[in-house]
Amino acid sequence: ATIAAASIIAGKLSVSQLSAITADLGTITAGTVTGATIQTATTGDRFVLTSSTFRGIETGGNTVFEILLTGANAGDVIMGDDATGQYAQWDDSAGTFSSTGTLTAQETYTSGQAITAGQCVAVESDGSVYRTRATSISSTMGTVVDSGLAVGMIQTIGIEAIDVSSTIKLFLSTDGGGNGFKLGRAVVSPLSSSITSVVNDSITPSVGSGEHFSFDGVLIDTNKVVVVYSNATSTGVYAKVIDLTSTITQGTELVVASPGASSGCRIEKVSASEVVIFYESGNDIISRRVTVSGTTLTDTGTTTTLTGGGNLTLRDVCRYGTTSNYLVIYHDAGDARHEAITGSYSVGTITYGSAVAASTTFAVASTCHLASFDDTTVLMANSDTSDFYARTITRSGTVTTVNTAIQIYSGGASSDKKPNATKIGTYSMVIGFNGSTGATVRKGLTIVQWVTADNSLLETGTETLISTVAGAAVAVAPVKLSPSRLVIAYGDNTGSEQLRVRTNDVNTNITGAIGVAFSSSALSASGLAVVSGPNTSVSGLTTSNEYYADIDGAFTTAALGGTKKMGTAMSATRLVVNVN
Repeated sequence: ATIAAASIIAGKLSVSQLSAITADLGTITAGTVTGATIQTATTGDRFVLTSSTFRGIETGGNTVFEILLTGANAGDVIMGDDATGQYAQWDDSAGTFSSTGTLTAQETYTSGQAITAGQCVAVESDGSVYRTRATSISSTMGTVVDSGLAVGMIQTIGIEAIDVSSTIKLFLSTDGGGNGFKLGRAVVSPLSSSITSVVNDSITPSVGSGEHFSFDGVLIDTNKVVVVYSNATSTGVYAKVIDLTSTITQGTELVVASPGASSGCRIEKVSASEVVIFYESGNDIISRRVTVSGTTLTDTGTTTTLTGGGNLTLRDVCRYGTTSNYLVIYHDAGDARHEAITGSYSVGTITYGSAVAASTTFAVASTCHLASFDDTTVLMANSDTSDFYARTITRSGTVTTVNTAIQIYSGGASSDKKPNATKIGTYSMVIGFNGSTGATVRKGLTIVQWVTADNSLLETGTETLISTVAGAAVAVAPVKLSPSRLVIAYGDNTGSEQLRVRTNDVNTNITGAIGVAFSSSALSASGLAVVSGPNTSVSGLTTSNEYYADIDGAFTTAALGGTKKMGTAMSATRLVVNVN
């Protein structure tokens, strides 16, 4: 029969099963369903509700979510597939939550600077998150240790600092007696920052005497340094291997060349068995290939000559990272300016690009110090008539670009005083300087950070004075000891004129480290960090090694002073974050 335009009331309808009726149930607003199974579909992705469980099932038929109401696991909630062992479970009877898969805790934040995925990050007082970084030079200093080295107060030469190892630092300085120069080997504990010992030795050229004119050194292998030097009266440039394993052991002196007295010289590493030595000769700058075997140096005779518009005065040389490219800074009397030039090195031969002006804030008698950031970027710190400046110099092939400078110290930094720079992080350098106001010499340190977006520099904090004395003084030479400490050497005439060594703290944000960035973020943008659990945005790790926070978001495997453990590597690209 057909029923139209009418209704059948509930009392008049009786069927044994609802399936006997095919209908759209519409909207059910009240009532009770008892003892039934309710499911959103019969196959594929679906939810299924029975009198004992509520389950979520994915396309393959695996249960990925389950609430149990009966049986031994009554009251338990399971997320994931317990059949495969990849799940998290609330155990109601035990009152515990456990995970047999990966459990990661993440935190969103606002970036105080550009942050790259995989970098250690820390929250600072403004509420923003930054790379773990050095924020300023502390006024906290260790006890002064007199090295026993009488140093000449020749400010144009200054002091060279070489980071030999985590515990050994080498300092080169002039001889206060006017003969040769001095080596100071400092042994320091990275944990306690105590200076265990300072051993010294002298180097005097085999020919000539008088005040030392120029020197430089470079670490080429474990505990092995090659030094180059000249003085004001002999006509030679000389070199030696220095072994620093247990004390200072000098190799046989090599006469590199005989260009004339007062020849400026510099040295850079090519490999553990090869160095290139730069020196002034006549109006030119010569580079010479020298090989190393044990403590023996051999002159290969292969040279390249750099000429300019007039007499060239060598200021400094720096290798770009680990490449075969070298930056040379010199004063060209013919062009009446300081110039920068990049050359590509191959088995003793250097192919130079074009020279460019090194700086407009660089007096004729000024000095400078170069330190490499990476394979394309070098920092140059230089003195001027009364100030100190810093800037980056970049290359593309052998095309050199000198970028905008910042002023890092003003007042009384006469042009002949030599600054020193040391790298403490991927983007951070500490610069040591000394200036004078009347008869008072002021020695200090400051931190600059490289902004990769435009190759500019930012001074972090303000300069910190470490010494104020009357009379002449040699500039400060800093070298990194740990994420929060430097070893510094400087010469002054307080009591006796000699080289003094001490530690100096660096303020960092590492105490506020929260985790490791999971994604990259720009300045003021939102970022995401893993604060607990695995982070797969890292690379280059060694399985099972513990990793600690270092400057500029980097990792170190050494539990050095001022650092914080970030986690343990499960593989080269997987760090289980556990900050403590």
